[in-house]
Amino acid sequence: MLGVALLGSRPLRAQELGPTLLSFRAPEGCPAVADFQRSVQRRSARVRFVDAGPHDRELSIAVRQEGEVTHGELRLLERDGSLRRRNVRFTTCSEAVEGLALIAVVSLDPQALLQPDKPAEPVEPAAAAPALAPPAIQTKAPSKRDSVSAAQQSKIQLALGGEFKLAFRALPATALGGSLFLDIASRSESWLAPLFRATISHVQRRGLEGDDAEANFTLTLATVSACPLRLAGGWLVLRPCAFASGGALHAWGSESTNLQQRTRPYGAVGGSVLLFVRASQKFEIVGDFSAGATLLRDSFGFEQDHWKTPALYLSSGIGARFVFP
Repeated sequence: MLGVALLGSRPLRAQELGPTLLSFRAPEGCPAVADFQRSVQRRSARVRFVDAGPHDRELSIAVRQEGEVTHGELRLLERDGSLRRRNVRFTTCSEAVEGLALIAVVSLDPQALLQPDKPAEPVEPAAAAPALAPPAIQTKAPSKRDSVSAAQQSKIQLALGGEFKLAFRALPATALGGSLFLDIASRSESWLAPLFRATISHVQRRGLEGDDAEANFTLTLATVSACPLRLAGGWLVLRPCAFASGGALHAWGSESTNLQQRTRPYGAVGGSVLLFVRASQKFEIVGDFSAGATLLRDSFGFEQDHWKTPALYLSSGIGARFVFP
């Protein structure tokens, strides 16, 4: 993690290092903001924090505890609008604050680890060197493959979920069912953050009764959705998408006038809207609404009753998804 932070940091010259606006949040029992500042400034005298007023960048530190694990998050917002984030896990709150302080130094003043400040007393650099040596050794220990994998995890988000489905106009009558889906998305929090979804769904409608006949329908579809935009507001995210679906429609019943073709191909294309409501860091409530055009329309005859697949495809769903860390 520290190796990725070091690779992702941009070199800053000493004369360009201006005030940094600091925001610090931690639960009770954790080291205070003053401890964090001392830990940073022990490694670099060029870093200067302010609580308000003019500043060159904004640094946000958040520490939270989940059971026996402590999570730490660092967000650095530069004046040009670029945002860098680091998420780390520790055993204790003290380790989290100390580790975030080291990452802050790497991000704000990377030269401090290579050129320690000389104004300090002669004894302090000698004492500080052993403390900095282990992280430097640890950054070389992981293989190149591990570093690339960690970088990819910071850019790509995977999620798996399921929904209850209601197909208003997919079959000759309203049908119920469910779906499973896999999401691959960018972790970027900007409005241009694409998401791709692959879905397998199944809906059915049984017991449609006519004069002297009964009809049953099932529809199994594979759907691919592309959602280039991310519209977010707090814990709510909205994504407009385009989709294409293909699968099979199966019909059977009594008194059928067309027994030779019970399974027909089915296809639809159109647009959809995905809704995400964040319940926790890893769990989200999801919903969707899709509208499109049916590519193949078939007629089904049962005695004197005739059903036909609608030209307009409409479906909706609600469920949940698990976001992989």
